[in-house]
Amino acid sequence: MAILRPALATGLVGCALVGGYAAVGSMSKNGFGDAIFSYVVDPPHAGFPGAPRPLLREYTGLGPVDDVLAVLVGFFSGLFDGDVAPERRIFTLWAMTQFAACWTLLALEGLRAGNRGRLVSWTGTMGLIFQVASWTITVPLWLILHLFISPVAELSPASSVSASVLLVDLWDLAVLPLTVAFTFITPTVAMFLPSHFSPAAHYGAMALWQPFPLWHSLVQFVLSRLARIVDRAPPAVDAQGRSNTPPTAFLAQVKSVYGFVTLLSVAVQVTTLQLVFAPAAVRESLALSYPGLGPFVEPSVTFASVFVPCGPLSAPAVDPASLGSGDLAPLAVYFLQYDMYFGCGAMLLWALYLHRNAVKKTTGLQVAGKVLWWFALGGFAGALSTLLWERDTIVEEPEKAEKKIQ
Repeated sequence: MAILRPALATGLVGCALVGGYAAVGSMSKNGFGDAIFSYVVDPPHAGFPGAPRPLLREYTGLGPVDDVLAVLVGFFSGLFDGDVAPERRIFTLWAMTQFAACWTLLALEGLRAGNRGRLVSWTGTMGLIFQVASWTITVPLWLILHLFISPVAELSPASSVSASVLLVDLWDLAVLPLTVAFTFITPTVAMFLPSHFSPAAHYGAMALWQPFPLWHSLVQFVLSRLARIVDRAPPAVDAQGRSNTPPTAFLAQVKSVYGFVTLLSVAVQVTTLQLVFAPAAVRESLALSYPGLGPFVEPSVTFASVFVPCGPLSAPAVDPASLGSGDLAPLAVYFLQYDMYFGCGAMLLWALYLHRNAVKKTTGLQVAGKVLWWFALGGFAGALSTLLWERDTIVEEPEKAEKKIQ
């Protein structure tokens, strides 16, 4: 039975409300917001205890822009800097990986032929909004918009919409993983490793990362256009605005994008699960063989301590007046947990809807099995990747039908 769009939209709104209340709503009550303004935004800009000194407070020379960046930098300084418990660092690595992978899938969706010229193609703008308003609020709203205005969401055997709406220019597909690596992953490294960079470089990387959707849009545009010029490729669309991408070539190229997403998410999740479920003997051996791993194999590092958040009504709190090194990390991780779980969870509901309507060759039980398997291996991104890949394979069906007729 087809899932009704209004029912799904209601579920997505629920994700935004619960995730937004727990993540964003908590910051005004648990001391995190007050600490950011006391130590970072307002004079004397001392920075958090345990964070690199001196704090970099000016980034662009534009007061209002620098004030917004200071709030965002304050959040990430609380997440990364000081005496942060190993279980918090492990979750942060996992969450940032899921973020990068799921962002790649959203950017891919905006490039599809059926979304060209529509609001849902403005993923860069949507990204700038979620950097300020949160992932868990913005993404479900974008998904609702996609459900009601994108022809991609109407694909089903009974609809008149052609599967060609799924096609993406081959050069856009080819450079997409490179764009994500340049604009998302690279500046994240400097945030994760403050001791390896000067304070200015550390805080500068935090500020540089904040508008990454803007950098992504610019780099994606430049790289794909340059590649097309060098390759002397034909225009992405013909005179009637239809995609020039052959379905078989599209599938071959988009498979590499899904491969990038899957590899990224599976590599980090499997490593994380091995750490949290490792028996005591293995932990002791790892600590002796690799002293740098010592903190990450302590008995306190468990599945629950890494992944299970406090309830939405019992957020951790601090007193900004008596803040210690690393005290803000539990609050930042609590924010990230609800931000990722409900934002990415909304994406999973959306992908299940698209898959269920467009792909009829699998049963509900088969889909559930695949989703659970890939979720166990790669988290939200792993499950999303397999659902969207199977949905994309329907572009070959019209081509096969034409070949049979011939």
